[in-house]
Amino acid sequence: MSEFCIFCNIVKNGSDLRQDTVLYEDEHFFIVPALGALLAGYILLISKDHIGSMCFLSKENKEKLKVILEKLSAIYLARYGFTPLLFEHGATYNEVNKSACCVDHAHIHVVPHQFRLNSELKSSLLLKKTKTLDDFFELGHMKPYLLFIDNSSEISARALDEDAAPSQVFRKWVAKDMGIASQWDWRIHRFEDNVYKTIIDMGSILYKANLTNRITKIKNIYYGRAMDGLCENEIALEYEMINRRLEVNDMNLVNPFTELHSPQCITKESGTRVAYINRRDMDKADCVVINLSIKGHPYFGCIDEIIAAHQRGLLVIVIVGDSGYDSKGLLHYRASKIVKTIDDAFELLINDNK
Repeated sequence: MSEFCIFCNIVKNGSDLRQDTVLYEDEHFFIVPALGALLAGYILLISKDHIGSMCFLSKENKEKLKVILEKLSAIYLARYGFTPLLFEHGATYNEVNKSACCVDHAHIHVVPHQFRLNSELKSSLLLKKTKTLDDFFELGHMKPYLLFIDNSSEISARALDEDAAPSQVFRKWVAKDMGIASQWDWRIHRFEDNVYKTIIDMGSILYKANLTNRITKIKNIYYGRAMDGLCENEIALEYEMINRRLEVNDMNLVNPFTELHSPQCITKESGTRVAYINRRDMDKADCVVINLSIKGHPYFGCIDEIIAAHQRGLLVIVIVGDSGYDSKGLLHYRASKIVKTIDDAFELLINDNK
């Protein structure tokens, strides 16, 4: 560690500053909200080792970094409906080739913005497409570099010579794309409200996340639908159908229909209570599917389930049919995908597992 490094001091001494709030921490990495967050959800993934860039990580920690980036992309997809931008202005300790990045301590920016200037940015910065992060790691040890991973997860990079890219170069491009081109500099434009929103919005999700567990195929599904005032046999048959279709595709329903769900036992008031009980099952799930396809139904419990799934950072698929619920702002904020039918939901689940 370096006593003069702001990131090392967060790890060693802690901090009372809001922007230094640690949202996630393990043995080798930690996450804080980005100072000067151009938008809510903007975070920094930081190595605990005082190294100039992620290319200086050990082989073992490079593997852990890949898993963390994979997991973060899945969390942001569930939260925002798209994968985030990832970028790093990597430094080196060679004074001849010292980079222009702001802090010479390895950190990757994670930005929930649908970026529209990919071609212009890559052309302007002379970035070259790289197949994998492993290929990228081969180029960066002796020189500073630029690394950019777009919303489609395409990796582009460039090793820098003495004509290093200017400070905050990627932030300038993101600010330009957002229509706030003059507000790129975090030293001047702190965006403290966005920092606070990031802590509130992402704090509980990242705190509970185990980012070092590699993502596998979607296995465990939580299914929610209206129960009150409906035919018990019809509901039971629907759950059985869902369960069979999941089993055929090597998936599992974590909350099968039981007497707890009997419409005779559920009222508008108790529906929310049942949804709360079912959240114990939700904790076992990789994905939550909620059916809101009945027109005019209030869906008190189902809305609570969507909110709970969103707070957990889970993939949330909402079936709306012709109910009109696809026009609700709440869904566009919290649902990962909105589809018309159960068949559409299964198509998404099966394609994600290919």
